[in-house]
Amino acid sequence: MSSADAQYARELERRCALLEQAVLIQEKRVWSQSMLKKLEQGAFMAGSSAAEKLTTQQLLEGNLRVAREILDRIAEDLGYEAPTVFKLLDPEFVYGAPGKDVGEKLTRQLEHLDARAREEGTAHLAGMLRELKTRHDEFLGEVAGQVQQDVSLHTVFSNLVVEEQGPSER
Repeated sequence: MSSADAQYARELERRCALLEQAVLIQEKRVWSQSMLKKLEQGAFMAGSSAAEKLTTQQLLEGNLRVAREILDRIAEDLGYEAPTVFKLLDPEFVYGAPGKDVGEKLTRQLEHLDARAREEGTAHLAGMLRELKTRHDEFLGEVAGQVQQDVSLHTVFSNLVVEEQGPSER
């Protein structure tokens, strides 16, 4: 194997690892969103104290913030920008604003197609998650540490804002 081939193989392995990490982080993000919704509806931790619910809510929100940062970093490392069927149809497409040649009816149909493709992909990915979690255990440990730091910082900042407000401002 030439050095160029070896370098190419290493690059492919790196990209594969990044994609696997993105899948794991997205799964964590979806789970956190689901649990936050259940917490708000009272279907999760119904018998818990307000303090326990608040701590859980802060952790779930921390998961979402950190997941967004990590997914943005991974996407940037992989060179992606707004992947969507609209981009294939209209190279001038700017996310959220289809070009003038794409009518409203076609835009709705493409949005429906994108949503259906994402749902089908989610069902397929669920089977791979167990293996990925064990293979990327160290990475997930680092993410958990980042979430703890994020939650701690938000708690400190929240406390600072409350302390700076006088009794009449609260």
